Amino acid sequence: MLIGLRNALAIAAVLLWFTAFGLFLHFADTRPTSPEPAEGRVNPWNDHGRFVYLNQSEQNQLYALGGTAAAFFVTAAFLGAFRKASPKSTVKMDRDL
Repeated sequence: MLIGLRNALAIAAVLLWFTAFGLFLHFADTRPTSPEPAEGRVNPWNDHGRFVYLNQSEQNQLYALGGTAAAFFVTAAFLGAFRKASPKSTVKMDRDL
């Protein structure tokens, strides 16, 4: 059961991370490069030296996606590191058949 949960969390972490990255790229290409206080775009976001300005909601979306992906990954790694080893099979095979 823990292996299934671990795998689901790991897959969700990767999907969330790529979603956050895609959203980051979308914001980097479509948001203004100067602050626009009238629209609430006053939060600078750095894209390798090029700043774009996000509103609070957009910035929160990026932090939430990235933070959730990181939390899922850490939880999956924790479950993988501390899971109990599965018992070895005790089935004996008859070689005389």
